[in-house]
Amino acid sequence: MNKYHMKNIYILVHGAWADENAWGYLKPLLEKDGHTVNTVNLPAMEQTKRTLTLFHCKVM
Repeated sequence: MNKYHMKNIYILVHGAWADENAWGYLKPLLEKDGHTVNTVNLPAMEQTKRTLTLFHCKVM
């Protein structure tokens, strides 16, 4: 990598019905090129409903 190549910070967010493992191929490629990569693991809908129920929130 030359001195003019900017290193970026990437935050990868998966889509529906996936988890952070969806980025298993892309993340190492970006990191190998010197970028900082973070993945986010969003909760599944059923898990969210259970959590809301525990706190006595109305689940629609």
